[in-house]
Amino acid sequence: MIIAMLVRHYPPEKNVGGVAIATANLVKYYTKIYPKHIIHVVTASESGKKRLIVCENVVIHRINLRSKGLVMQGLEYLFKAFFCLKILHPDIIHVQGLGHSIPAYFCNKIYQIPYCVTAHGSDARGKKISFSVKSALKIFVATPDLIKYVPSSTLLLNPIDLSEYPLVTKNINNESVIRIIHAPSSPKIKGTAYIVDVINRLISQGYLIDFRLIENMPHDHLIFEFRDADIIIDQVLLGWYGMVSIEAMALGKPVCTRIDPELEMYIPENTIMNCDKDTLFEKLAYLINNPDVRNKYAKNGRKYVEDNHDVAQICKRLCETYTGIKDN
Repeated sequence: MIIAMLVRHYPPEKNVGGVAIATANLVKYYTKIYPKHIIHVVTASESGKKRLIVCENVVIHRINLRSKGLVMQGLEYLFKAFFCLKILHPDIIHVQGLGHSIPAYFCNKIYQIPYCVTAHGSDARGKKISFSVKSALKIFVATPDLIKYVPSSTLLLNPIDLSEYPLVTKNINNESVIRIIHAPSSPKIKGTAYIVDVINRLISQGYLIDFRLIENMPHDHLIFEFRDADIIIDQVLLGWYGMVSIEAMALGKPVCTRIDPELEMYIPENTIMNCDKDTLFEKLAYLINNPDVRNKYAKNGRKYVEDNHDVAQICKRLCETYTGIKDN
């Protein structure tokens, strides 16, 4: 089976965000489990490299964007992606992100190539669902808060290859300086200003904190930084956790993020420290003052990721979907 994975950004470009990391995890592991399947990743390029063969069954096609401005670059990407997909003529197209489904739609209408779509977050929240998404044979959402925005969708949580995220433990006590990391892909959406304000207030009250605000860092360097963290803050404004939380929990790090009250039922108790911009100060202080609580959240978080985000389970579900679409 030949699969085309359409995704706007893809590693190792800088600051690629959670969608790109989740897609890279999926591609890497899927082709290990199903070596007879070939995946062509169609993405944009910041480096000018046009084509890269990663291994015998993974080929990355990077579209070099020459337009100026985000809008024109977006249109250029969609236009060139369509012609790339036309040439590849895969058995199925999987679009990562609702805003990039138009090339797959026209490939389906003109060349009868079936496609499915995965919604990841801000591309779906509060947005009108386009005709090109509604026409997909299967629509996935990566987080449960998106189900209400995308009718007839199926939940498929973002995957992670746990073999690349060994559990990291630290010797901690009440006298230790606490290293807290916040690595937003979009500071405004994640509530970075509120987070920085809370950290400054805690420091002013005498808490020993080494705070690191990380932006535009290559992903492998970011994970290296995570390994030495005591607490990782994902976001305080949205209703569900992102790839930062998944990776942090996989490493055994307690995570602070906002979970919508309606979605708390999806997550076991004492797994994620649920906090918003108004409760972050209190919740962070509690974690800092209680090393045993941090350890409990770290262990529970790792188990939660093993049970719900293991890439092997998710790849199996995807293969069944691809096969069903292809056969029909």
